[in-house]
Amino acid sequence: MPGTAPAWRQYLRLLRPERADLRTIVIYGAASAVLALAVPLTVDALISNIVFGTLLTPLLVLVGILLGCLTLQALLGMLQAYVAEIVERRIFVRVVSDMAWRLPRVEIAAFDRRYGPELVNRFFDTVTVQKSSSKLLLEVTNLVLTTAVGMTVLCFYHPLLFAFSATVLVALAVLVFVFGIGGVRTAIAESAAKYEVAAWLQEIARHTTAFCTHGGAEFAAQRADRLAADYILQRQRHFRVLFRQIAGSFGLQVAASTAILAAGGWLVIEQQLTPGQLVASELIVTAVAANVTKLGGVLQNWYDVCAASDKLGLLIDLPLERQSGDLLPDAAGVRVRLDGVSCPAGDRTGRSPVFDLTIEAGERLALVGPIGGSASRLLDVLYGLRTPTHGHVTMDGLDLRQLQLDRMRDQFALVHGTEIVEGSVLDNLRFGRDHLDAAQIRDALAKVELWDDVMALPEGLETELTTRGRPLSAVQASCLMLARAILGEPRLLLLDGALDRLPPALRQRVFARLFAPEHRWTVVVVTAMTDVAAACDRTLDLAVAQDRAAPAADEGVVRG
Repeated sequence: MPGTAPAWRQYLRLLRPERADLRTIVIYGAASAVLALAVPLTVDALISNIVFGTLLTPLLVLVGILLGCLTLQALLGMLQAYVAEIVERRIFVRVVSDMAWRLPRVEIAAFDRRYGPELVNRFFDTVTVQKSSSKLLLEVTNLVLTTAVGMTVLCFYHPLLFAFSATVLVALAVLVFVFGIGGVRTAIAESAAKYEVAAWLQEIARHTTAFCTHGGAEFAAQRADRLAADYILQRQRHFRVLFRQIAGSFGLQVAASTAILAAGGWLVIEQQLTPGQLVASELIVTAVAANVTKLGGVLQNWYDVCAASDKLGLLIDLPLERQSGDLLPDAAGVRVRLDGVSCPAGDRTGRSPVFDLTIEAGERLALVGPIGGSASRLLDVLYGLRTPTHGHVTMDGLDLRQLQLDRMRDQFALVHGTEIVEGSVLDNLRFGRDHLDAAQIRDALAKVELWDDVMALPEGLETELTTRGRPLSAVQASCLMLARAILGEPRLLLLDGALDRLPPALRQRVFARLFAPEHRWTVVVVTAMTDVAAACDRTLDLAVAQDRAAPAADEGVVRG
């Protein structure tokens, strides 16, 4: 799936903040292109003024001028490379900062059909943009400006050479724009096939148990072979376009070098061009032809950067949540009102009950139903992750659609599954909330009976965890998620099967603490356990409503 904007526009959007440095590179390139004429013009002067004389002084002057010009050109080339390196660094840092800001704010529905970690792999195309941009900035600038300046000098020598220059420029345009038709499209298709291969290899690594059998290994190899064959096919299609341009560039080099020698020699015979001008013209055309032969590499970099920008566009164009709105008042529990709320379907039936109920501040409400079904989707709606398909939700009398979501979530907590990042136990508890002190952290861990287990770890709170929670057990990881949720006393605590994953005895002790009257938070818990439901103030059995529910929004109403 390509980005919404054309690839070249995505690329220009990445470069837009670097306009000042890009102008600097172009200015250095223009000066370098002018200085590159020092060799042919010096040779012209040498042949015209010294070849028949014996004076040494003019030769020394010309050599000194040439040395100065070439030295200055070399310095400008080094400055160009330095500025291009600065642009590379800035591109990387800006993309990292932009992705770190965007990804937490992406609408969760964007990941319903795409695996988030696999999608984020497109970030690595930032390196392609970096490297290709550096080569493009330097090589394209030098190629275009050197060609333009050299062809302009030829125009002053003779009208025939003016026609020659115009023909070369037209041929270059045909080579780039006509021979290159389909180049960007096939490059993007090749890149997409590459990521299909990477996604499959990632799936193999993610489900090692499933693929460790003989049949699983065969299945992995067969699909990998099919995806690799598709990549090769897309690669071949792209290379046809690129090879057409490479062949054209070499043909243009041969034709231009031969034509300038023939035309220049004839003009010298007709005494319309001096021998020095002929040699200078040949040197200019040779330099231009050498640049033309580099065109294949330049175009490959262009196609690579377009494909990479298209992939980065997939991330940049992900829909974002609302970033503005009203603020909830700072109080204890929150009062929730659902008016005809129908959640996005979470199962294959496409059916969801309609919720028409009020949850009072400080109330403990149990939604009895399967984890991951409509009840879980309702928690997403209450947390602002999803928009109800029908109806609306109010929090303390304020419309959820008008609230600033990130500030609202500072007062709420949602526990779906085990969401642990690589970092210490303390990092996974605080999660950027540096204002939480040691006493609060100890109290939260004690409520879920995890404090002693954490202290028994080699480095205590500083023990590093993997994304799977190791060295914690599955039960300990679930308790860690509960401890993170209750840190800071949220006004609304949403638990999606979080208590069901605990052993019965531990579960009863934990929910007794979480549901204690001393905590004024409002609790909505999705559970299939009768003991959890019995401990709540109110229970709604969604199985009955789900059986009655239909795709229409007027059936299967849950009232309360």
